[in-house]
Amino acid sequence: MYCEIDKVRDLIGKLGKRLNNAEFYTPKVLKFFNGFLDEDVPLDAITYKDINTYLYEHLTSDRVNQYYGLKKFFEFTYIEKKTQDVMSKVNPPVLNAMKYQYISEEHVKKFKEFVFNEHEDIKERLLLGFFVFTGLTRGFIWSLKNRDIIESKDFLSVTISINNPEAVIPVTPKFAKVLIDYKSTLNITDLNKQIFDVTRGEAVNKILNELSVKIVGKKYPPTEYSYTFINRCLDMSDDIEAISKLVLKGASGIMKHKNSEAEVVYNRQKNIVGTLF
Repeated sequence: MYCEIDKVRDLIGKLGKRLNNAEFYTPKVLKFFNGFLDEDVPLDAITYKDINTYLYEHLTSDRVNQYYGLKKFFEFTYIEKKTQDVMSKVNPPVLNAMKYQYISEEHVKKFKEFVFNEHEDIKERLLLGFFVFTGLTRGFIWSLKNRDIIESKDFLSVTISINNPEAVIPVTPKFAKVLIDYKSTLNITDLNKQIFDVTRGEAVNKILNELSVKIVGKKYPPTEYSYTFINRCLDMSDDIEAISKLVLKGASGIMKHKNSEAEVVYNRQKNIVGTLF
């Protein structure tokens, strides 16, 4: 066992209290110390070479998740003056970019208009809103129960808890209002009842396709809603871990949607210009 494992566990605990997401990086950090590092190497003697060797010579898979877990830990230990600046020279894993299909800006705008239109059916607005504004998968959405919609006092107004007190997903204030309207309009009292009256995820596809055709004249599979949400998040932030926890997907899955630097800059330029006029 690693010689300073108690100190490592103590640092993990402190970091976990600060970020409230220790479940993501704890196993990655412990795997590095107990499964790879020489047990006699002091914490303050670890260098970027140790991390690079671990990621690119020792590991054969899951490099992205391991990298982000270690990055979070060693950035914290450097601030706490327990280690050297280990991660600044570590080579981030490179993933081969895959071409994903995303929903067009024009159609996203029309979907948003439908969700916020109080004259439309509240259940249809709610279903489409979950796909457009959360990035969650079909499986999570169709299994949601009324108890999973939690009102809070912060500026977001509503969060969504997915069968796990640690997995609390914030939503935009506008979509939060739709959630509140749903609870008040339909006078929801049975908190254990599913929000959507379907027995299988496939039934959600049918409803979603019908809505999409009605609004924009085209079907989109559930995955493209999630892909589009992730892609938009990446245009705004490079925080892979935060986005991963937001949509309940692994960091490696998020990285596959990351644009090239030129595409990121271009998208940000479009956003800047769009706010001017």
